[in-house]
Amino acid sequence: MKPSSYPRGMEAKTLEAELLQDWQCPEGTIPIVRSPQNRPRRKTSFFSSSSSIQPGIHLSNNHEYAQVSWLGSNIFGASGRLNVWKPATFNDEFSLTQIWVVAGRDTETNTVEVGWQVYTGTNYTRSFIFWTSDGYQRTGCYNLECPGFVQTSNKLTLGGKIVPISRYGGDQFEISIYIHKDKKSGNWWLRIMEIDVGYWPGSIFNKLSDRADYMKPSSYPRGMEAKTLEAELLHDWQCPEGTIPIVRSPQNRPRRKTSIFSSGIQPGVHLSNNHEYAQVSLLGGNFFGASGRLNVWKPATFNGEFSLTQIWVVAARGTEVINTVEAGWQTLAGRNYTRLFVFWTSDGYQRTGCYNLECPGFVQTSHKLTLGGKIEPVSRYGGDQFEISIYIHKDKKSGNWWLRIQEIDVGYWPGSIFNKLSDRADYVSWGGEIINSGSQGRHTSTQMGSGHFPGEGYRKASYVRNLRYVDESRAIKDADPHNLHYKKFIML
Repeated sequence: MKPSSYPRGMEAKTLEAELLQDWQCPEGTIPIVRSPQNRPRRKTSFFSSSSSIQPGIHLSNNHEYAQVSWLGSNIFGASGRLNVWKPATFNDEFSLTQIWVVAGRDTETNTVEVGWQVYTGTNYTRSFIFWTSDGYQRTGCYNLECPGFVQTSNKLTLGGKIVPISRYGGDQFEISIYIHKDKKSGNWWLRIMEIDVGYWPGSIFNKLSDRADYMKPSSYPRGMEAKTLEAELLHDWQCPEGTIPIVRSPQNRPRRKTSIFSSGIQPGVHLSNNHEYAQVSLLGGNFFGASGRLNVWKPATFNGEFSLTQIWVVAARGTEVINTVEAGWQTLAGRNYTRLFVFWTSDGYQRTGCYNLECPGFVQTSHKLTLGGKIEPVSRYGGDQFEISIYIHKDKKSGNWWLRIQEIDVGYWPGSIFNKLSDRADYVSWGGEIINSGSQGRHTSTQMGSGHFPGEGYRKASYVRNLRYVDESRAIKDADPHNLHYKKFIML
């Protein structure tokens, strides 16, 4: 992915990126550095405390600056070559050199910022980016530590080490930085060392518009041991420690526009517009998680449709406030393999939510597993059977909904992105879903599961086993078959 155009005079060169890492994640993923726990917060800036800006040295609370500025014009980008050093830092302080692109003032200050930084406790110089849309109050963060910047290149690690650095009286090194507003999309694109790294969406700003707090859950439900078994069926490579792999978004993925949860639930087979389901559910309780082992297949899909098997954890009080977190496997028409996926929505599949890491929401913390990545091998009709284990549970301390796949704590959905799941779930479900587009007036040939009916039995029909849930005492319990009843669920 690249900008639709470049400012005149800014050539789209493909020079080798010196000073940066000499490795890269696999094509279609990006490296992500974990958030340092001791990084000082950007709580203030001279942009919010000065009625006017003059080149020179500035003091703003405990922040001090030495800079020059271009003021009072219509500016659509900035660039420069920054000399790179490793200044000494003390007492949890930081030192940086950067470029600011700024609009607004005080609490309406919007900035995008890029450069290099050293902070106490780390013995090296890091690349970094930063943004805020409210004067460093509540929005914004470094690198990819919160929703905001969208990285598109796998060739550079934001927050990664820069080597070599300049020496006093010796060799000098620098990095080139370009920030520019894309004319077509309105996004603010970033280029470092001739690499188009990614962009800040114009939609996150009001003036510039023309966090993993936890690497693991604070606790586990009783009965869910924190095992470290090898993750079978998943890729046998992984990104470097401290980063995560990200798969680029497929362009032809059907949108999750509707759900059975908006029209009433009965265990069995359901139809909701062009979505069809076969599932069982536990209804009307206070649930704090669910788990199961999903038999993995590669069902045939056609006409831009999908087929999936998954676990749903749901809170619902009417169609406009349906909250779900979902995880499982999926096949898409036109792609000859089975993918791992997660999904969420906080408004009944209307405007919020997405697959995997395609929008702000799910926070991945593990570098060992790729959301959206290929699962192999898959089960064969009458042959070997393969399955993946999935646990979703609400962390008691943070309120976040954590996901574990194949005994790997993958990451979490922050409780803050929900209005109903911020408390608990009302029901949990296990099963399959397909899209039936009704092409040429006929029911689709897209298969669910193995494409065969349950009566054919093991090795031939797909299954979900070990259905379990987390109750109010935070204990994992087996789902009682007698409670998977055929009672209608009415949305209120």
